[in-house]
Amino acid sequence: MFQKHVKESFKEAMSLKDETGECCYDLPAEELPEGIVFGVDHLSAGYNPAKEHTHDDEYEIFYYTRGEESEYYINGKKLIVKEGDFIVIKPGEKHHPGKVIDPQGIQRLRIKIKVNR
Repeated sequence: MFQKHVKESFKEAMSLKDETGECCYDLPAEELPEGIVFGVDHLSAGYNPAKEHTHDDEYEIFYYTRGEESEYYINGKKLIVKEGDFIVIKPGEKHHPGKVIDPQGIQRLRIKIKVNR
């Protein structure tokens, strides 16, 4: 049942966008084990968002499912990511997304896993 719900929610998330063309969709918390967040992000070309930040009590994992080129920064190091790439950010690492270069935008799965410290 859980797998079916995740698949249906993922299909729904693929079609969502706000007025800026961006979308960050999280599965409802009651559908996941405690301490886990699963979401889908759609980011348009030119998107250049957040400031550097850390999560002291969680891993953050991204899997890029669409897009040819986007920037991501971990501990000050710039990475160029594309479809098929994984990023794993450990608790306490400074990170932030950079500019979305692909003219078609990017899509990525986002998983956050809380850890006890």
